[in-house]
Amino acid sequence: MEIYSPDSEDLNGVLCDFGTVKPAAGAENDSRFSFGYADPFYVAHGIASEEVDIYSMGIIILQLVSQWEDVTVRQRPEDNSRIKKLKQWLGKEKDNSADEEEYNFVFWCEEKNKRKGHVVHERLISNGCSKKDARAITQLGLDCVHREQSVRPTIDQVIDVLQRLNQRRGCLAIF
Repeated sequence: MEIYSPDSEDLNGVLCDFGTVKPAAGAENDSRFSFGYADPFYVAHGIASEEVDIYSMGIIILQLVSQWEDVTVRQRPEDNSRIKKLKQWLGKEKDNSADEEEYNFVFWCEEKNKRKGHVVHERLISNGCSKKDARAITQLGLDCVHREQSVRPTIDQVIDVLQRLNQRRGCLAIF
């Protein structure tokens, strides 16, 4: 068994607790802040649950299959309101700007899924991931990040879908 440490070159940490972090001098003007893998409900209310973990799992699934490396929400210099960003992330308010796809990873996935039927990167499709499996893994990821926590699958349901996909040697066999 290989043990990873924070210094490992192969380790890409994606989940962490920023509860005790204090901004450095000048950081409040930084144009980036990250919800990343954190459920917006948790960010807004600080209430942890299994559904919050499922959201993070969904982001990881979507990130892996779309090959999207940075799920950071970008803040525009002309708009520093984190409350507005939270509302947009939660889907309560739409931002119609040209760079919305970069601005909200979940929205980007939803829109790409509507246009294409899945978010799986073409490289994975060309390496053997069927369109059927691409649609299934995309739907699983989108179900996990559903805005309504009560609609999200349980971890057992997520595992069932992943095991079925793995048995077919489709998209998951590529990883």
